[in-house]
Amino acid sequence: MRWSPDERVTDVLLERVKMQLLYVDRDEVVFMHPETYEQVSLPRAALEKALPFLKEGDEVQVECYEGKPLAVDLPKALPVTVTVCGAGIRSQGEKHHERGNPGNGMVILVPQFIEPGDTVLVEVETGKYLDRVRKESKKGR
Repeated sequence: MRWSPDERVTDVLLERVKMQLLYVDRDEVVFMHPETYEQVSLPRAALEKALPFLKEGDEVQVECYEGKPLAVDLPKALPVTVTVCGAGIRSQGEKHHERGNPGNGMVILVPQFIEPGDTVLVEVETGKYLDRVRKESKKGR
């Protein structure tokens, strides 16, 4: 849409409410307010890119307008744990392996040095590998 310079656009203030993901069904994703136990839902289609990163019981920020949920606010990247190794393939001149994330069917391409059990940072919007999450070394050892 385009507006002319003399038109005014009013900012919409969204309320951010921390809610818990209860369940995902065929048509909707249901969240619950942890204090009031009020349940709200969003269409599954609106959250399709975010669903591989969410599991039942997760707490997320739900953006609401006048008490009605509009969207879920996720970070741009989230950590996932690599559990399944696939066969090596070639992609853009570098060797990669396919890896899976438990319980959600997500498959991402990661460098060969990533092993099962490693945690990697994945871009939510594209599902693309960004970096390996380093484990903190224990002091005194």
